[in-house]
Amino acid sequence: MIIGIPPGKYSIIATMIGYQKTRITDILVSFDLTTEVNVEMSSEVLSSGEVVTVTAERPMVVKDLTSSASHVSADQIKAMPVETFGEVLDMQAGMVAGHVRGGRSGETLYMVDGIPVTDPYNGNLAVDIENTSIQELQFITGAFNAEYGQAMSGVVNIVTKDGSDKWSYNISGYFGDHVSNHAKLFRNIDQVSPLEQRNLQVSLSGPIFKNKLSFFTTARIFKADGSLQGVRQFKVDDTFYSALDPRTGLGVDGRWWVKGLNLSDGSIGYAPLDLDSLQNFKTMGYRLGTGDSSFVSMNPYSKTSFHTKLTYRVTPTLSVNFNILRDNSWQRNWDEFFQLNPDGLQDHYKTGGSYTLGLNQQLSQTSFYSLGYSRVEYEWLEYKYKNPEDTKTYADLDGDGSLDLINVLGTQQLYSFITGGIQNSWFNRRTLSEVYKGDYTNQLNHVVELKSGFQARLNDLYRRYIAFDVQTGDTTGYVLKVKPQEFSGYLQTKLEFSSLIVNAGLRYDYFNSNFHLPVDMRDPDVYSPIKPEHRYIDADGDGYIDDQEPFVDSNENGIWEPGETYTDIDGDGKFDTSEKVVANEYSLAQRKAVWYKDAKPKAQFSPRIGIGYPISDKGVIHISYGHFFQIPNYEDMFNNPEFTISSGTGLNSVIGNADLKPQQTVSYEIGLQQQLTDFIGFDLNIYYRDIRNLVSANKVWETYDKRKYVQYINLDYANARGVTLSLEKRHADYWSTDMDYTFQVAEGNASDPQAAFRALQGGSEPEVHLLRLDWDQQHSLNFNMTVGDLQKWGVSLSGQFGSGLPYTPSDDQGNLGTAIPNSGTKPLTVLLDMKLYRNLSLFGQSINFYIKADNLLDILNEYGVYGDTGTATYTLAEDRAINNNAVEAINSLDTYFSHPTWYGEPRRITIGFSLGNN
Repeated sequence: MIIGIPPGKYSIIATMIGYQKTRITDILVSFDLTTEVNVEMSSEVLSSGEVVTVTAERPMVVKDLTSSASHVSADQIKAMPVETFGEVLDMQAGMVAGHVRGGRSGETLYMVDGIPVTDPYNGNLAVDIENTSIQELQFITGAFNAEYGQAMSGVVNIVTKDGSDKWSYNISGYFGDHVSNHAKLFRNIDQVSPLEQRNLQVSLSGPIFKNKLSFFTTARIFKADGSLQGVRQFKVDDTFYSALDPRTGLGVDGRWWVKGLNLSDGSIGYAPLDLDSLQNFKTMGYRLGTGDSSFVSMNPYSKTSFHTKLTYRVTPTLSVNFNILRDNSWQRNWDEFFQLNPDGLQDHYKTGGSYTLGLNQQLSQTSFYSLGYSRVEYEWLEYKYKNPEDTKTYADLDGDGSLDLINVLGTQQLYSFITGGIQNSWFNRRTLSEVYKGDYTNQLNHVVELKSGFQARLNDLYRRYIAFDVQTGDTTGYVLKVKPQEFSGYLQTKLEFSSLIVNAGLRYDYFNSNFHLPVDMRDPDVYSPIKPEHRYIDADGDGYIDDQEPFVDSNENGIWEPGETYTDIDGDGKFDTSEKVVANEYSLAQRKAVWYKDAKPKAQFSPRIGIGYPISDKGVIHISYGHFFQIPNYEDMFNNPEFTISSGTGLNSVIGNADLKPQQTVSYEIGLQQQLTDFIGFDLNIYYRDIRNLVSANKVWETYDKRKYVQYINLDYANARGVTLSLEKRHADYWSTDMDYTFQVAEGNASDPQAAFRALQGGSEPEVHLLRLDWDQQHSLNFNMTVGDLQKWGVSLSGQFGSGLPYTPSDDQGNLGTAIPNSGTKPLTVLLDMKLYRNLSLFGQSINFYIKADNLLDILNEYGVYGDTGTATYTLAEDRAINNNAVEAINSLDTYFSHPTWYGEPRRITIGFSLGNN
């Protein structure tokens, strides 16, 4: 028995006196699984030195697999018509609309080479990894082992490639554009540009010091203009607020104005921003806006990524590796109301990085350990101008010699798009995680394997948000700095009998948010106290504010002056001399010292067990059960960290809760693996998941001055049950296929933490009954088929079918009435991708050419719909607007009621190549 072998392909040589030497090649070793190799040796005498070579076949049935998991190798990923590993995950059983087995988003653990790279802020992947870097991808959707924590739905475990003993390289690239007939919906899509999307990637691997130090590195540059375009009809300063009429210079009531171009002489004119005035403006020979009417991409995306892995074999039993992953991206996100003013969109920047140092040592033939340290970084920026002060942009818009504040919000008229301004917020968020990890494995005998480990994760979260008042230029926002801590340990045992396999483990998790909550939830904002006792000093110690403690002496001169806050003791409506005292307000530092209480640390144990029972040499039944806990995302825990409550009536504020409990899932599963022929097998799984303590903005508080706000608590619940069926036909007779079907019912009282808040805002009670969740698609089918000679040519076809996601019916004004939430079903979706490739060999180099079509049939899949019709193509609200003679001064009603982002991406054709010696 050999333990501690990294995933990949291996060869072994078996020798025995009196028998011929035999080499077995292409032995596929997978993560967390035992690979059994049976060697048949013949006593036939061969010539001296001759070796019999046998190619190993991967077993159709994995006997020690005790819960649902899929293993995708580098070769399989290379053959699929996919560009990212996220697309690989989308093709796996149990994945529906980006959700794993009915769970909410952010419930998946991402690991690279045994180190977590999940961003604790929102549960997403902190750093991108390219397909060319992946040696194996393991996707666990069943009851995963105790070594995995902080996840409730699934685990994505990626093992990266090591440096090779021989030099190898690969250069690949592709280019293409959308080729679609849907120009009415996707503006300018019928104009094909071969370089709309372009990609270049280079990989290099080899030894630095033979048998000692090797490396693998890859770098990628990707750019795409996107399928969504706007028209630069307006510039950002074409709409402004002024109390002067820019046409006459005379004073008027403050109002919004719009610039326009005189079509005869090109001069700039002005009109009030109301639809009737704008319509008259156009009849006078003006074109609204001063832009150049060019097409502008509204969802562009560019990215660079880099990965390097160094492996140093200190001794045959000791190795050290250093892994660097880094990516940088820029994008703009479509906003349909800015499609005539596309320059007003914000820029979004993302930087991700992972720097890992690992040590692995084989202590004996039956035991080894690994130690790891990792620094994982994530930063997200979104703004229009890098300097926050630049967002409050001033200009002399009306020519009166004074500066006017540009409409940074973008004023909007009925059934019309925005005619100027920008998306005016400024946001920066950084997460730094330092991970210390250790694991020890001991194969006590051929039956018992023990594994234990620990992990410490020290997080550092920074978040800054700024918003601007369009008319006053005032700023609001907050700064958050917090350092949560996570610690965990586990003990796992694996028993492998000939007729029974058991995986059992226990995990312990500890979490400390290192943050606080207000002591008095009715007066949460330390910067703006409501209760007098929280603001003023009780000078005489009588327990209440009396006539010697009535006012704030803001300039500290001992005299009350107009504008200073005071207590009207005698109720005469004015400040009297008898009410004059010296300043007695607590300082901010004094208030902060007593204002908050610390959140309590959280800890829990979670048991897991999986049992495999071989029913024959070609069939295995497994059952699994486990408890899984996950700390809520920091996005919810630390929301509104200064506990600011909006002024006015109504429910408009949500605050976080650093004292949230872990969310919990209890999972049950039974499954069957069965080999039907030498090339065909299936995997059937039935599962049930009970989900509790989900985060919900459902706790309403009322302040002392009668304002109301909501706090996150653990209250929502859900369950998911379903059946997955996966069918594999291995490559033989020039074709192969992988197909999986998922039947699933996902129900809960809320699909996201904000659902209760939205209900309360609308005057309704939060839902308490089980309803269809937003991702409750009952029937999902994925397949990938390859036809051809894999070494020379092939056609790969992949498809996805969905029976439709739910939506909530409404009337033509969006009113829900008595409709049951998510009681309607959107149209079914069909997506088909195809890839044709040809492999050549020239001067010892491998050359590959391919052409790929995404959404081959150019189907308009509807992912968003109108509540009154259940389709994206038509709404009764447009009929109502037409019947009411709605003015189409800025844009047409047809354009206004068209939503391209409600549909899937149109057909895209790319042509690619690769060149290498591997």
